[in-house]
Amino acid sequence: MLKEAGTLTLNVTDIFNTQQRRYEVLAGGLNSRHNDKVESRFVKLNFSYKFGKKTVKASQRRDTGIEAEKSRMDN
Repeated sequence: MLKEAGTLTLNVTDIFNTQQRRYEVLAGGLNSRHNDKVESRFVKLNFSYKFGKKTVKASQRRDTGIEAEKSRMDN
């Protein structure tokens, strides 16, 4: 999409809205059963686009201080 710089994604969760919470509580001689239903159906549409230069020049190789010390000891 858009010269391979754009991405479109679609994410769907629980399309039939079936997620439920069931729990049972027994406390103080009282037995309580609960069945909760919350909205669990979600649809997300995401668009991403890569800005900027597509090619990056390779970085130059630099010696570190450790490599400099090592070369002095080898001589």
